[in-house]
Amino acid sequence: MKKFFLSLFVATLLGFNPAYCQFSFGVSPGLGFNSAYFGYKMNKFVPSIGFQYAGYAMNLEETGKRYDFSMGQIVSYTNKSSMSVNLVVPNIGAKYFIAQQNKVQAYLSLNISKPILSGKMKEDNVTSEFGENIKKVKLWGGELGFGMEYFFDENFMV
Repeated sequence: MKKFFLSLFVATLLGFNPAYCQFSFGVSPGLGFNSAYFGYKMNKFVPSIGFQYAGYAMNLEETGKRYDFSMGQIVSYTNKSSMSVNLVVPNIGAKYFIAQQNKVQAYLSLNISKPILSGKMKEDNVTSEFGENIKKVKLWGGELGFGMEYFFDENFMV
């Protein structure tokens, strides 16, 4: 039943403004994350969805010699460590154009995101509790913004 009403809402939203609608795509090379979104412009309103991903992996191997007190002599050793962390950030948002002067349009934007963090760590082939502890982290994100876009023509802006 929920799927039916959601489908009906989306069809109604997209169906009532066909003459004023256009597909919207944006890319933002930000300081923290690079991001992209896909939206559907309906007159002055642009609902959108987006996706961001960041991943980190590390492998470390240390070899050498050290003094073993229990044996009373210098022995060779090798320590191996590996770690990986992934951050996936799906988001939904909206942009509303509030003013227009010639080819410049000012807008307000609002985005809500639910970051999903995962990871694992191994030291000498023993998996630590790092992955279980990272699952306990609960994150939510939000963004409220103001910006301006310059429209070169009716269908292209910067």
